[in-house]
Amino acid sequence: MTQSISLQEAVALAKSGNAEAQYALSSVLHQRGQFDESLRWLRLAAAHKLIPAQITLATILMDGRQCPRDRQQAIKLLQPLAETQSQANLLLSELHGFAALGVGDRETGLRYLLAAARMGEAGALRQLALLSACNRR
Repeated sequence: MTQSISLQEAVALAKSGNAEAQYALSSVLHQRGQFDESLRWLRLAAAHKLIPAQITLATILMDGRQCPRDRQQAIKLLQPLAETQSQANLLLSELHGFAALGVGDRETGLRYLLAAARMGEAGALRQLALLSACNRR
């Protein structure tokens, strides 16, 4: 059963260094449109190696709407997670495979997409099937 706490309690926990509280506070602030403050707490949670925070921060860095786009930093966040996290592989496949880096490293993108598929990621399986069908034409 999840315990409900007040925003003040969450802030106190976040300030004490609790990564999960930092991540939760970031989410609340983001929903309220306080993007700069949300990003500050998200970066702190990611620095504590909280996987959901790392993936969320990488996604925001790739997108570039709430902060300056930094795809290289996104890659640095995602690469250590690729061995165990299918979402990290999907994001890395987008960064590499769709030439978002300006490199157009299709082979690396496909390798990450295949890794996500091997982890059972349905979206990766669909993408691979579509790529296979397109290549047969």
